[in-house]
Amino acid sequence: MSRLSTTMQIDITSVNAALLSFAACFTGYFLYSFAMRKARPSLSRLVNELAGIWLLYDAVIHAIVIAFGAASMTTSPPIPPSVTRITLVWQTFAQPSQYLHPIDSIAQTAVLLAFPFVGYAAVMWWRDETRWREGEMVGATLSTFVTVLGFMRFQPERLRDMSPQRRDAALFTWVAFFFLNMLWIVIPLALLYQNYNALRQEEAEKEDGERQTLLVKQ
Repeated sequence: MSRLSTTMQIDITSVNAALLSFAACFTGYFLYSFAMRKARPSLSRLVNELAGIWLLYDAVIHAIVIAFGAASMTTSPPIPPSVTRITLVWQTFAQPSQYLHPIDSIAQTAVLLAFPFVGYAAVMWWRDETRWREGEMVGATLSTFVTVLGFMRFQPERLRDMSPQRRDAALFTWVAFFFLNMLWIVIPLALLYQNYNALRQEEAEKEDGERQTLLVKQ
């Protein structure tokens, strides 16, 4: 099998589904918040609910990835490289081998670890309206790490060696990656920043409270 025929492996359906479903979730939320609610939510509640939506969405996507990854490993005969899987959404080109490379194994492990953190954080918010900030930070870090690993697999210099059809698919994937990066790099980094500041503020308030208690005792 030639190298060219195994260079690109793109799951366009999965990319479209991920982008469209996320857009639908947020559009539905904004329509509900600003058109159907009796009172518009405060800015802090709006931020918390948007964070909850992303956490829930991220957990669902990770669950799907894990499920398809487990299914692909147990399928017999082995899945040929030409068959696309949602596990390769952020891996935009395939190696001429059916075996996972170290970077794939690391990415899949990070996905597996991120799922319980973001999933439990989402459950805590939608059930108790409590932000599990430490868990959100761990999940956001792992999600960002996985996306960066996947983006490292994309080599634009290979575009010149491809057929026009594969080149169009590669360009489409590069554009899609921009929006996927918004989902799994920009949003997680914003969550990290917000939660870090919130934890610092909580710690400062706790220290102030302890100092006030000591002053009262004196």
